[in-house]
Amino acid sequence: MKIKRNNIIINICIICVLATNLFAQKIAKPMLSSTKKGVHIFIRGKHINFSGFQVYRKDRGYGKKYKLLTKNPIKEINDVYKAQEELGAYYDYLRDFLKTNDPNEILHRMKSPDVSTILRYCGVPFAKVLGRYYYDDTAIWQKSYVYKIVLLNIQGKELHKIEVKYKVEDNLPVATSELTLDQQKDKVKLSWNAPKYKENVKDDFIGFNVYRKTNSQNKRINFLPVLRRDNIQWTDDTAKEENNYEYSIKPVDILGREGKTSATFSIYVKDLIAPLVPEGLTAKKDYQSINLKWNQGEAKDITTYKIFRGESLNSKYVEIGSIKSSLTEFIDSSLIGGKPYFYKIQAIDNAENASPISPAIWSVAKDTSAPLPPQNIEFQIDNDKSVILKWEKPQSLDIQGYFVSRGYKSNKSVNLTPTSITSTTFRDKQKFNPGHTYYYHVSAIDLSFNQSKMSTIKVTIPDDKPPRAPEYCDRIMTENGFVEVGWQPSMSLDVKHYQIFRWENNKKILLKTFGREPYGFIDSTVIKGVEYFYSVIAVDSADNQSSEIKCKPITPRDITPPPAPENLKFEIDKSSVKITWSCKQTQDFKGYNIYRTRSKYGTMRKINTKLIMTNNYHDKDGKKGRYYKITSLDTSGNETASKYYKAN
Repeated sequence: MKIKRNNIIINICIICVLATNLFAQKIAKPMLSSTKKGVHIFIRGKHINFSGFQVYRKDRGYGKKYKLLTKNPIKEINDVYKAQEELGAYYDYLRDFLKTNDPNEILHRMKSPDVSTILRYCGVPFAKVLGRYYYDDTAIWQKSYVYKIVLLNIQGKELHKIEVKYKVEDNLPVATSELTLDQQKDKVKLSWNAPKYKENVKDDFIGFNVYRKTNSQNKRINFLPVLRRDNIQWTDDTAKEENNYEYSIKPVDILGREGKTSATFSIYVKDLIAPLVPEGLTAKKDYQSINLKWNQGEAKDITTYKIFRGESLNSKYVEIGSIKSSLTEFIDSSLIGGKPYFYKIQAIDNAENASPISPAIWSVAKDTSAPLPPQNIEFQIDNDKSVILKWEKPQSLDIQGYFVSRGYKSNKSVNLTPTSITSTTFRDKQKFNPGHTYYYHVSAIDLSFNQSKMSTIKVTIPDDKPPRAPEYCDRIMTENGFVEVGWQPSMSLDVKHYQIFRWENNKKILLKTFGREPYGFIDSTVIKGVEYFYSVIAVDSADNQSSEIKCKPITPRDITPPPAPENLKFEIDKSSVKITWSCKQTQDFKGYNIYRTRSKYGTMRKINTKLIMTNNYHDKDGKKGRYYKITSLDTSGNETASKYYKAN
């Protein structure tokens, strides 16, 4: 009988977990099972210092004596090769279960308390090797006996003594209750309950055998018995999808004899196993498309491959297509060139089971076409004099950024963005020359690094910076008493004209506005003897005015003396002299001075303390016979004297 070994290992594991609690007692009674040829005795329970046992038997009745059946104590087999021979085919399965090829290790681990407690119930070969089995071939069918089993310690002395009454007869196990079947992926789980253990020597019902019917063939599918316990669960891992199966179970005793078959229960095993993850997914880029390829799946029931695409590695992936399983290639077209795309695939079988989605790969579609240029470019001059450019994104879908450049001429510029920028605004904080004109160019770049044509805008920087003042200002008086003002030009290149002002009585009067040249001016409207101030400013093409540069003050004078007083007349009394005269006054007339002396040739002395503004004077110290002279003064300091006149 060929049965999968992993199923056997699962059975043994289940037995190991549950059997200890089922059969563990302080001093467990042996298990006796009979045939018409004899009685099989199995030692149960865990016994400290246990090394073997002796079997005695007597007929039932008063005065009967025990007879020793075992010439030598029954002990475990320590010869590995004899143990291997005794186990026969079980040895191979035990080797797989313990995962070792070393016979000594197999025997040693088989005798460990946890494992040996279980294996002794799995059949006569295991019980023999473990020293827990004796066969009484002298027992007579249908006869009653009293057996005494003496357990021996490691010194060979009595450890425990157990007496049991037993009649040699049939004791086949009882059938079980209904089965419950449940599919779990590609396996079928069977669940049922067993009768409770009666805890007597005749209860040799140890477990169940499981049968499965396929295409009218009913076969046992377990190797070792499924151990008797409450709420039994056992899994058939040899079932195949899309098949109808009928299951039944039979109770089995310690000798492997089966009881009546249970009712039969059916199940259809669906295909719940998803295909494996598709492998070998690759991507080849082409013009605005990506060609995907992968390996054909091993599962024969694959019907479809689904293709998913994402915008980034961890983004949401959307199904973009599906193809028949006979194809392993998919072309994703109408893509944006230069943009990365991420792909995953999934296999679907004919039962609609979906494989895990494959790991993602990515690629970029080719693109050799330049994008459209930026639209509606405009500018703004900020308060800090920086230039702010704004534009609209072009209609091209694969724009990744923009380049900005600036130049003094429309055909010559310097790049302002070493790497592309993603924003549709740009601030140029360069220190600009007021009044100058610049040309800005903005171009778009797509994901394939194709660059668009440039959009250009002309920007003139407002001139709100005043020009530098003229470097120097001076004034001189001309021969005719006018004032000539001159200055050095401003160093600013955008000077449009100059303005010259004259200050009179703290009032500023614009005299004249000049072009860039000349750098001098003659003021012929001055009044001789009046002090004047002059200032000059430069005005640029934006009408910004420079600071004033002032000349030192100047008083205009002429070289022509005023007319001399004449026709002096005197009016003399005892203590004073009154004088009158005539004189033609000029525009720059300033006043008269009166001079007096005692003799014609004496030194004239000025007798007035203030300039005389009228044509008469009263000399209170004058006397008859004195000589007088009157001078006329102008604002330029010129003074003209009259002739000498004698007061008579």
